[in-house]
Amino acid sequence: MPGHDLHSLPDRPKRFADGCHYRLVPVHVIGHDPFDVESLVGRMVWSDYERAGAIVMSGVAAIEIACWDIMGKALGEPVHRLLGGAVRDHVKAYANGWYTVERTRQDFHAAARKVIECGYRALKLDPFPAMLGDLDREARLHAISLVEAVRDYFKILEHFNEFDDAGIKACAPGNPEVVDGYFALPTGTGLGVTVDNGVIRAHPPRQIHFDLFAEDWQLRRAERSVATD
Repeated sequence: MPGHDLHSLPDRPKRFADGCHYRLVPVHVIGHDPFDVESLVGRMVWSDYERAGAIVMSGVAAIEIACWDIMGKALGEPVHRLLGGAVRDHVKAYANGWYTVERTRQDFHAAARKVIECGYRALKLDPFPAMLGDLDREARLHAISLVEAVRDYFKILEHFNEFDDAGIKACAPGNPEVVDGYFALPTGTGLGVTVDNGVIRAHPPRQIHFDLFAEDWQLRRAERSVATD
């Protein structure tokens, strides 16, 4: 299903896949017309007994996006033309996950410069340390210093983007390139991308768990093996 994203559920890919393949797909998706996407989403959200949570809603979103992709490819049109047409010819791009470095002004500044070299002009960052509760004065001042280390080069926004990641490009050929801080609108049919299942099979999912309250969480080193049962 092109377009599904688990950046908010990094430690739950198997549960997500199980929910899609063993519940949503056989109960609601098989036999349903993908052009009736509103009806399908309504069934997936409201027609089960239990209230849909984060994992189920991620599955619903993936299936809905896949339906729009199917419609666009069937009609030979980009999805944005099915949703009212384009209102701009390019879209601002945002970088995230770039600050897997020590929390110093020098390291953040150097990492941000690499983001510029990739074509970005906007980024997201979390300058705060591992914490529970309020920051003390020293921690607040250090967080401010990290923002100061990069703000001269960027507009800083809360957003997420993985389109420029080499692994994502290999898995889904057709993802847009970042040029001078922007993506061009897709011109291919549907979402403008395809899925290379060979690449995906060659890189099985890893079970990742981030403890946002642990020291050096931004280095993203936490990993667990995926259960096979």
